[in-house]
Amino acid sequence: MSSRSPTSCRQATADGYVNQGGTFIPWSGGQIPPSPAPDASIPGPTYGANATIRFPRGFSGRVYFSFGEKLKFFLTPTGLVQPAPWAVGDANRNILFDWSEFTYNDAGCGSTAPRWTCSRCRTRSP
Repeated sequence: MSSRSPTSCRQATADGYVNQGGTFIPWSGGQIPPSPAPDASIPGPTYGANATIRFPRGFSGRVYFSFGEKLKFFLTPTGLVQPAPWAVGDANRNILFDWSEFTYNDAGCGSTAPRWTCSRCRTRSP
């Protein structure tokens, strides 16, 4: 079983996430110590299938994906606390995950991970 975790994105000067339909939702709240972020996960495809996530133009961010368990994200007053599995005590230390960074603008869509394709900024797994 796989699950996608939040699509952590930046639009203009706001941090937030994109749902599967492509709607940007700004992160809100956050505190010290960090508080749990809203569950923005999108179910992954079954074996051999694809899943489409739409991104509006003007976005840059990461798509996190995990296997077997959802990633846990947290918020501070200044933004998102991302997984750091090398850190002792990180809530995601034993979760198998990875991410793909992307930029989608008028020049097109670029992704840093070759295992993902980005066609009109629809990111999909192999």
